[in-house]
This record gives sequence, structure tokens and C-alpha cells, in this order.
Amino acid sequence: QGCVAESERAMREYGFKGICCTTSWHGAFIDNEAAYPFWEWAAGTGAPIFLHPPRVPIGADQQMDQYKLDELVGRPFDTAMSVARMILSGLFDRFPKLQLCVAHMGGGLLPVMGRLDFGWRLGCEGMPERAQIKCKELPSSYLKRNIHVDTMGFWGPHVREALEVFGPDRVMFGTDYGPVPLDPREHIDMVKSMGLSPADEEKVFWRNANTFFKLGL
Repeated sequence: QGCVAESERAMREYGFKGICCTTSWHGAFIDNEAAYPFWEWAAGTGAPIFLHPPRVPIGADQQMDQYKLDELVGRPFDTAMSVARMILSGLFDRFPKLQLCVAHMGGGLLPVMGRLDFGWRLGCEGMPERAQIKCKELPSSYLKRNIHVDTMGFWGPHVREALEVFGPDRVMFGTDYGPVPLDPREHIDMVKSMGLSPADEEKVFWRNANTFFKLGL
């Protein structure tokens, strides 16, 4: 409830256009019942929610301090686990109007979506309650219903996959520029190399964000 009150205050008093949430918090993911009041508020008000992995992802103590793996692999993993849990737990069935924008093209989510669908199709008969998949529909069906992504990722094939999976209406331009001191032109050129129609390119570059965050541009 405290998160709801602070989020309402941020948007009402400070003019925030949305709320940024980390995909995990102090070793816990965000699909559990303690988070339900916040998701109920977000779904009921239509507040734009942006999901981003935390600086220290779950599992960072497992040799992720080598080779910057906490940043390069751990954070996309945290995102994939978080969104997968939201889908499989039935969170989007409970709050069907909930709309999220997930950073980094969904992190490591897309490469495992086939496995999530596979697990759902196999069923969970005879498995303990903790292992039961609770979503009512094929996991991939929630991608075009409840999830949007940005284009930050520095890899053209992943941008192309995101556009194919989510459609040009649910992909927003993103760069991480500022904290990540790499020229945004790389991201611009990458989107332009996708061969989108002028209308779809405009959606990705600004119209989708304008709609999602209710900017009124």
C-alpha cells in the first residue's frame, strides 16, 4: 500500500508520467501477493509502468562479479525470470488491463518463450503446488496483450525479433543514453535498418511512447 501511495503522490504532485519498477527487489520477484495492491492500482488507473532490472540482480553472488556478467547476463536474466513469473503465475489474468513496458526488449525473455509455451502445453499433472503453472492461456499470448518493450540492446537481430513478436505498435525507441555513454545514433540507425514503413518507424521512434506515457505530443 505504501508503494501505491508514493506512486500516486509522484504522479499527482510531481507530474511523473509513469513509474519505474525493478524486476526484483532485495532477492524477491514481483509476482507475489504482497505486490497485488500495486498491480491492482496500476491496472485500475492505467498508470504507465516501466520495468527495469536492478543494479544487483538475483544470483549476482554466483560468480557474476567476473567479466561484468552481473550487468551483461545477470540483469537480462532477472528480467526474463520476473516477466516469466508474472505470466505463469496468472498475474495478467488477475489484472488483465495491466500494461507494462519492459526494458531491453524484454531482457532474456524472448529466447525462452517457446519453452514457456512448451511447459504450459505439457501441463502440470502430478506436480507439487509450487510448480503449477496458473496462467489460463498460452504464455506467449500475453506478449501482445499486456507487454510493450523498448529497442535498447545493441543487436539488430534482437530488434527485428522484438518487432516481429510484439508488432510495431508495442515497441518503443530506447537507448539507455546518459548512464550508458554510447552514441544514440547506433540505436537510430538500427531501427532505420529494419525496413519499416514510414508510419511504423514513426510509431517506434515516438508515437508509441507518446500513447503509452500519455504525453500529449
